[in-house]
Amino acid sequence: MQPTLATERANPSTDDAQRRRMLDLERRVAAMEATAEAGAHPQAEAKVAPEDLEAEQHRNVEMHEQAVARHWEEPVDKAWSSTTAKLFEDDFDTLEQKEGLKLVSVDCRTRSCLATVEWKTFDEAQQGFDAILHHLYAANCTREILLPEPNDRTRPYQATAVFNCEAWRSAQR
Repeated sequence: MQPTLATERANPSTDDAQRRRMLDLERRVAAMEATAEAGAHPQAEAKVAPEDLEAEQHRNVEMHEQAVARHWEEPVDKAWSSTTAKLFEDDFDTLEQKEGLKLVSVDCRTRSCLATVEWKTFDEAQQGFDAILHHLYAANCTREILLPEPNDRTRPYQATAVFNCEAWRSAQR
Protein backbone atom coordinates (compact mmCIF):
# COMPACT_ATOMS: atom_id res chain seq x y z
CA MET A 1 0.00 0.00 0.00
CA GLN A 2 1.33 3.45 -0.93
CA PRO A 3 1.48 6.02 1.89
CA THR A 4 -0.82 8.99 1.57
CA LEU A 5 0.85 12.35 1.64
CA ALA A 6 -1.10 15.29 3.00
CA THR A 7 0.44 18.68 2.54
CA GLU A 8 -0.59 22.21 3.28
CA ARG A 9 0.53 24.90 0.88
CA ALA A 10 2.71 27.26 2.82
CA ASN A 11 5.80 28.61 1.19
CA PRO A 12 6.33 27.67 -2.47
CA SER A 13 10.09 28.02 -2.11
CA THR A 14 10.19 25.25 0.50
CA ASP A 15 7.57 23.00 -1.14
CA ASP A 16 10.06 21.49 -3.61
CA ALA A 17 12.58 20.73 -0.91
CA GLN A 18 9.91 19.19 1.30
CA ARG A 19 8.56 17.14 -1.61
CA ARG A 20 12.08 15.84 -2.41
CA ARG A 21 12.63 14.92 1.24
CA MET A 22 9.26 13.15 1.41
CA LEU A 23 9.98 11.17 -1.77
CA ASP A 24 13.37 10.20 -0.37
CA LEU A 25 11.78 9.07 2.91
CA GLU A 26 9.12 7.09 1.06
CA ARG A 27 11.85 5.41 -1.01
CA ARG A 28 13.71 4.46 2.16
CA VAL A 29 10.60 3.09 3.85
CA ALA A 30 9.77 1.04 0.76
CA ALA A 31 13.31 -0.38 0.72
CA MET A 32 13.06 -1.25 4.42
CA GLU A 33 9.67 -2.92 3.89
CA ALA A 34 11.04 -4.93 0.97
CA THR A 35 14.01 -6.01 3.07
CA ALA A 36 11.71 -7.05 5.94
CA GLU A 37 9.42 -8.99 3.57
CA ALA A 38 12.44 -10.80 2.15
CA GLY A 39 13.16 -12.13 5.63
CA ALA A 40 16.16 -9.98 6.34
CA HIS A 41 16.55 -8.02 9.52
CA PRO A 42 14.27 -4.94 9.24
CA GLN A 43 17.08 -2.66 10.36
CA ALA A 44 19.47 -3.94 7.68
CA GLU A 45 20.83 -1.05 5.68
CA ALA A 46 19.38 -0.75 2.18
CA LYS A 47 21.93 -0.47 -0.60
CA VAL A 48 22.06 3.11 -1.75
CA ALA A 49 23.28 3.96 -5.21
CA PRO A 50 26.25 6.36 -5.16
CA GLU A 51 24.29 8.98 -7.10
CA ASP A 52 21.49 8.81 -4.50
CA LEU A 53 24.01 9.25 -1.69
CA GLU A 54 25.60 12.20 -3.48
CA ALA A 55 22.19 13.80 -4.04
CA GLU A 56 21.30 13.30 -0.37
CA GLN A 57 24.58 14.85 0.73
CA HIS A 58 23.92 17.82 -1.55
CA ARG A 59 20.44 18.26 -0.04
CA ASN A 60 21.89 18.13 3.49
CA VAL A 61 24.42 20.84 2.64
CA GLU A 62 21.68 22.94 1.05
CA MET A 63 19.36 22.62 4.07
CA HIS A 64 22.17 23.48 6.49
CA GLU A 65 23.17 26.52 4.44
CA GLN A 66 19.53 27.64 4.38
CA ALA A 67 19.31 27.33 8.19
CA VAL A 68 22.46 29.44 8.56
CA ALA A 69 21.11 32.03 6.11
CA ARG A 70 17.77 32.21 7.98
CA HIS A 71 19.69 32.86 11.19
CA TRP A 72 21.61 35.80 9.69
CA GLU A 73 18.35 37.27 8.34
CA GLU A 74 16.76 37.40 11.81
CA PRO A 75 16.66 40.68 13.67
CA VAL A 76 18.59 40.79 16.94
CA ASP A 77 16.69 40.81 20.23
CA LYS A 78 19.51 42.29 22.32
CA ALA A 79 18.31 41.10 25.72
CA TRP A 80 17.45 37.56 24.64
CA SER A 81 20.45 37.12 22.37
CA SER A 82 23.04 38.19 24.94
CA THR A 83 21.50 36.08 27.72
CA THR A 84 21.20 33.01 25.48
CA ALA A 85 24.69 33.44 24.02
CA LYS A 86 26.07 33.43 27.58
CA LEU A 87 24.20 30.18 28.30
CA PHE A 88 25.81 28.58 25.25
CA GLU A 89 29.25 29.93 26.17
CA ASP A 90 28.93 28.35 29.61
CA ASP A 91 27.79 25.04 28.13
CA PHE A 92 30.64 25.05 25.62
CA ASP A 93 33.12 25.71 28.45
CA THR A 94 32.02 22.35 29.83
CA LEU A 95 32.20 20.69 26.40
CA GLU A 96 35.68 22.12 25.80
CA GLN A 97 36.96 20.53 29.00
CA LYS A 98 35.32 17.16 28.36
CA GLU A 99 35.54 16.81 24.58
CA GLY A 100 38.65 18.69 23.44
CA LEU A 101 36.79 21.01 21.12
CA LYS A 102 36.99 24.80 21.08
CA LEU A 103 34.15 27.32 20.77
CA VAL A 104 35.27 29.89 18.22
CA SER A 105 32.16 32.06 18.29
CA VAL A 106 28.50 32.10 19.20
CA ASP A 107 25.87 34.40 17.72
CA CYS A 108 22.26 34.52 18.87
CA ARG A 109 19.52 36.55 17.22
CA THR A 110 15.79 36.29 17.97
CA ARG A 111 14.97 32.61 17.53
CA SER A 112 18.27 30.93 16.74
CA CYS A 113 21.94 30.75 17.58
CA LEU A 114 25.02 29.69 15.63
CA ALA A 115 28.06 28.21 17.30
CA THR A 116 31.29 27.84 15.34
CA VAL A 117 33.34 25.03 16.83
CA GLU A 118 36.88 23.89 16.11
CA TRP A 119 38.64 20.55 16.51
CA LYS A 120 42.31 19.75 15.96
CA THR A 121 41.51 17.63 12.89
CA PHE A 122 38.56 16.51 10.80
CA ASP A 123 38.87 13.00 12.23
CA GLU A 124 38.52 14.42 15.75
CA ALA A 125 35.46 16.36 14.58
CA GLN A 126 33.91 13.18 13.20
CA GLN A 127 34.54 11.37 16.47
CA GLY A 128 33.35 14.21 18.70
CA PHE A 129 30.54 16.10 16.97
CA ASP A 130 27.86 13.98 18.62
CA ALA A 131 28.76 15.60 21.95
CA ILE A 132 27.40 18.86 20.53
CA LEU A 133 24.18 17.16 19.48
CA HIS A 134 23.60 15.28 22.75
CA HIS A 135 24.76 17.76 25.36
CA LEU A 136 22.12 18.93 27.84
CA TYR A 137 22.19 22.66 27.15
CA ALA A 138 20.71 25.28 29.47
CA ALA A 139 18.99 26.66 26.35
CA ASN A 140 17.11 23.56 25.22
CA CYS A 141 17.09 24.26 21.49
CA THR A 142 16.98 21.83 18.60
CA ARG A 143 20.37 21.50 16.97
CA GLU A 144 22.11 20.44 13.82
CA ILE A 145 25.67 20.38 12.58
CA LEU A 146 27.18 19.48 9.24
CA LEU A 147 30.72 18.17 8.70
CA PRO A 148 31.65 18.41 5.02
CA GLU A 149 34.91 16.64 4.27
CA PRO A 150 37.85 19.05 3.90
CA ASN A 151 40.70 18.82 1.40
CA ASP A 152 43.18 18.27 4.25
CA ARG A 153 41.87 16.13 7.12
CA THR A 154 44.93 16.87 9.31
CA ARG A 155 44.44 20.64 9.65
CA PRO A 156 42.26 22.32 12.32
CA TYR A 157 38.61 21.85 11.35
CA GLN A 158 35.70 24.20 11.99
CA ALA A 159 31.97 23.54 11.70
CA THR A 160 28.89 25.59 12.48
CA ALA A 161 26.13 24.22 14.69
CA VAL A 162 22.66 25.72 14.24
CA PHE A 163 20.46 25.96 17.32
CA ASN A 164 16.77 26.62 16.65
CA CYS A 165 15.45 28.07 19.90
CA GLU A 166 11.94 29.09 18.86
CA ALA A 167 10.09 26.44 20.92
CA TRP A 168 12.38 26.84 23.94
CA ARG A 169 11.99 30.61 23.85
CA SER A 170 8.18 30.33 23.62
CA ALA A 171 8.15 27.96 26.59
CA GLN A 172 10.16 30.49 28.65
CA ARG A 173 7.50 33.18 28.36
